[in-house]
Amino acid sequence: VESFEEPTSNDRLRENINLFEERRVEAHLRALAYKKVVARLYNRKYALGIS
Repeated sequence: VESFEEPTSNDRLRENINLFEERRVEAHLRALAYKKVVARLYNRKYALGIS
C-alpha cells in the first residue's frame, strides 16, 4: 500500500510536464527537419524540369 504525499506528487507531476514539453519540442524539431528535406528534394526535382 502506497501513501499519498502531495508535495512529492506535485513535484513528480511538474517533472512529467517538463519532460512532456521537452519531448514535444524535440518531435516538432524533427518534423521541421523532415519537412525541410522533403521540400529541398521536391524543389530540386522540379527545378530541373523533371516530372
